Amino acid sequence: MADIDNAGVDVPPEDWIALHDVIMKYAQSIDTKDCDLFRTVFVEEIQLTYGEPWGPFDGIDDAVSFIDPFHAPLDGSRHSTTNFRVVGYDGDTAVTRCSVDALLVKEDHPEGPFLRVIGDYVDDFVRRDGVWRIRNREFTRLWAEGNPNVAFYGWTREWAEKEWTPGTR
Repeated sequence: MADIDNAGVDVPPEDWIALHDVIMKYAQSIDTKDCDLFRTVFVEEIQLTYGEPWGPFDGIDDAVSFIDPFHAPLDGSRHSTTNFRVVGYDGDTAVTRCSVDALLVKEDHPEGPFLRVIGDYVDDFVRRDGVWRIRNREFTRLWAEGNPNVAFYGWTREWAEKEWTPGTR
């Protein structure tokens, strides 16, 4: 991951908008459980981590093997991203930072209906064939509240490889 210059950088408006749109597309893909849209956010060889035990994931298929079963049982979620900044830019690569407030809801869970997690995404972007995509994402959790069992916390790589059939949970 590139070094982060918190002073910010000059970015052409069309690139700032395109980079921000990718961040919004990610949130929409998670909140609508749209794995096809999720795949358009990242390069095939994405390096992605949400922190242990959820990552790192190497490649888009590995990432989807987590995202799909983790979010499928939820009644809903909202990933609100704010404070979007481009902190590194050279024309065909960029580094962005934003805050995320993620609310995960499973209304009938006996231990409580929600999990709320707040943290930061740092994304390393690359432009290929005129399209911006994330090639490395690191999530750092700042705070969480609620029921950690709302989401499918029983997920493991081994389980996903042997047991998960998309759309079955």
